[in-house]
Amino acid sequence: FILTTRELALMIKKNNIDFLHLDNSEFDSPLGLGSSAGVIFGNTGGVAEAALRTAYHYITDEDLEDAKKLDEKYIGTINYSDKYNTLMRFNMFKGIEEQLEKFDYIFFLNANMLFVDYVGEEILPEEEGLLVARHPAFYDKEVDEYPYERNEKSLAYIPYGQGDVYVQGAFNGGKSRDFLQLINELDKNTNIDLDNDVIALWHDESQLNRYIIGKEYKLLDPGYIYPEGWDLPFKARIIGRDKRKWGGYQDLRGIKEPTFIEKLKGKITSIFSK
Repeated sequence: FILTTRELALMIKKNNIDFLHLDNSEFDSPLGLGSSAGVIFGNTGGVAEAALRTAYHYITDEDLEDAKKLDEKYIGTINYSDKYNTLMRFNMFKGIEEQLEKFDYIFFLNANMLFVDYVGEEILPEEEGLLVARHPAFYDKEVDEYPYERNEKSLAYIPYGQGDVYVQGAFNGGKSRDFLQLINELDKNTNIDLDNDVIALWHDESQLNRYIIGKEYKLLDPGYIYPEGWDLPFKARIIGRDKRKWGGYQDLRGIKEPTFIEKLKGKITSIFSK
C-alpha cells in the first residue's frame, strides 16, 4: 500500500489531531524495528534463491522443493602456477568433458566478470557453432596491430596480413559439440607447443584466435567484456572487474604482497639511489 502526503494530511485533519497539544510519549517508528537479517539473507544467497524459485515456478508451473538439488556442479581445478593457469585452461575443461557433453550449450567467462545488464538469447549461436567476443582494446585497430602469436614455432602462429578480428579469452563458448571440439584441439596444440618449449604470447587467448580463423562464429561486441573504468562506444552488459582492485591478480600470478620491512627497504634504496 502507498500513503501519499495529501492522504496523510486528510487523515490528520479528519481525526482532529493537534500536534502542538499532544502529550509526550515514547517514539513509535513507522517502519518498525530493524535488524541485520536482511543483509545476511542477501549475502548468503537468499535473494538469489528466492528469485530462482520464482523463475522456476513461472517456467515449469511447479514449485521448486530444494534449489540445491538442481543439476549444478562445482568442480575444483589444479593450480598450475602463475605461468600455466591460463595456458592450461583447455586442459581444465577437458578434465570435465564427460559432464560438459550433457549440455546443449557451453559458455566460459572469467571469474571477475559482472553482469550489469540483460544478456539473453542473442548470445546463442544459430548457424554458427561458436561464440567469441571482440577484444575491447583492439576493436578499432588494423589487423597487423593485433597481438597475434608471431612465433612460427607455435601452433598459435598467425602471419602478418592474416586474421579478421582479435577476440578476448574472457568470454567464449558455443554449441556443445563445437566447443568440445575446440577444447580438444587447443589442448592438443598447447601440449605440442610445450613439448617444443614454446608458450604462446597470450596463452589460451592466442590459441583461440588462431583456431577461429576460417570458422563460423557469432561475434559479440566489447560491451560483453567491458573493462571496468573504461570509456567505450558500446553498451556495457558484462563488466570485467579490475583484478588489481577486486583481487585475484596477484594470487594467480604468484605475486606476494611485500611486507612493511620490504616496502621500507625499497623506499630507502630509492632515496639513496637518486
